[in-house]
Amino acid sequence: MSNGGGTFQFRGTGGQLFVQYLIIGLLTCITFGIYYPWGQCRLARWMAENTTVNGQPVQFNGTGGSLFVEFLIIMLLSFITFGIYMPWGVCRMTRWMASNTVVGGQPVQFDGTGGELFGLMIVGAILSMLTFGIYSFWFQMKMNRWNASHTIIGGQRLQFTGEAIDWIVQVLIIGILSFITFGIYASWGFVRVVKWNMDRTSFAGAMPMAAVA
Repeated sequence: MSNGGGTFQFRGTGGQLFVQYLIIGLLTCITFGIYYPWGQCRLARWMAENTTVNGQPVQFNGTGGSLFVEFLIIMLLSFITFGIYMPWGVCRMTRWMASNTVVGGQPVQFDGTGGELFGLMIVGAILSMLTFGIYSFWFQMKMNRWNASHTIIGGQRLQFTGEAIDWIVQVLIIGILSFITFGIYASWGFVRVVKWNMDRTSFAGAMPMAAVA
């Protein structure tokens, strides 16, 4: 999908992801959870290798050791602040992921702040509770738009145009298929979500990345 500002494509399959999950799950279990950061980096590399932006390859260079340190810092600060640090931790993690990602030789940046995210999460949580969870679908789209607007590739910001009603349909389809397959469809469902998100993500500017790469 091209919104006048770039095309994001993902060619990974549910079968491939299923294998990745099996490997990561097995190694995480036999290492008593220690492998988890390395597993997340393995998953991020797999996703990057299966993603293109305007035909440009995506590369993820993060390491498990570095991510392990990030996890420790975030968990420690969240613990001593009774969970209040979590929005800042989410931004820190997203910033780390972005700083370790390159698209067609162009750097990726994230400039969202914990304070802004904290406000969004408070409002989203209150409205979701008041609507018995119904607003959570709209809140998810708001979060996707916020994340995209704070993500910069090669000096250009992204935008997200997904709508809540369409998202509800996707959640229902994935939920039903996961239920009737006893959870096996989850990997294919995750890939479906990734592709759905990328189909609705583009560069906010008029000039696509390939033109300036």
